[in-house]
Amino acid sequence: MKSLYLILILSASFMISCAPHLVNTPEGKTIDKRLVGKWKGTETNQQEFGLKKDWIVTRKIDGTYNIKFKFTDAENNVSESEYDGIWWIEDGDFYEMDLINEETDVYDYLVENKNQVKFRIKSIVMEMNNEAYIFVYTRIAE
Repeated sequence: MKSLYLILILSASFMISCAPHLVNTPEGKTIDKRLVGKWKGTETNQQEFGLKKDWIVTRKIDGTYNIKFKFTDAENNVSESEYDGIWWIEDGDFYEMDLINEETDVYDYLVENKNQVKFRIKSIVMEMNNEAYIFVYTRIAE
């Protein structure tokens, strides 16, 4: 009886402490369901002066993502790239690892509303012009 009581208390405490928007993948990674879906983002001069970067990312509930970038330089030359990877939430931060180089970027994030999320860089693999790199994702589709 004491064991059952202890299990009930621990279960109740766990359910109260868990945010309803957080779920775990079979691999044990935590996912924020509010970030699942298809999103677009854009930035200019933050990664490199004279470079505009647009992207579309599709994040899945299983913790995988696909991102397609379009880069436009100051002379209007366009290049594109695409990556697959995994994403998760840890200690309130957003982690994103592409599967090509297996390096991870870390961001603070703030869900402003159902259709916009603001990200601020904490740790990134590539060099950036702007150490206070901030961008907003806008939802395209769920």
